[in-house]
Amino acid sequence: MNQKVLTISEIQQFEFPCAVQVWVQSVRGQKEWEDKKEVMSFRRLLLQDYLPTLTCLAIRNERQQILGMVGIANKQVFLLSVLPNYQRQGLAKRLLDFAIDEYGAHKAEIPAKNEAALALFHAQGFYSVARHDKDALNREKPWYQMIYF
Repeated sequence: MNQKVLTISEIQQFEFPCAVQVWVQSVRGQKEWEDKKEVMSFRRLLLQDYLPTLTCLAIRNERQQILGMVGIANKQVFLLSVLPNYQRQGLAKRLLDFAIDEYGAHKAEIPAKNEAALALFHAQGFYSVARHDKDALNREKPWYQMIYF
């Protein structure tokens, strides 16, 4: 893929269903999201409750399709997702760098089982400062609180 034609821009509210679909596709096969009922439940929460409160950015191709997204609030990264066909091509890194450079993101919460995300955030200068056993929905899903230095 020629990354020179990719752009990063804000996701508009009418695009939220497409953004949620990017998230759904990106979590398929992840240990944390093995339960399809949980995926569908969280999908609804994303669409109705979470995305409207975040600044959401998309990395897009020349046809303006959303290939990946990052959600930020209060200088914290709350979500970072890339479509499976575009993973491991540097898109998540570009989104994270953009969130840091343009929005001052310096905090993140990363699921403990998401080794790829942990590796990416560590490589970009984030450090784990705390480990928690339950997520925001009070599920037994360990995660790390991370800070960018």
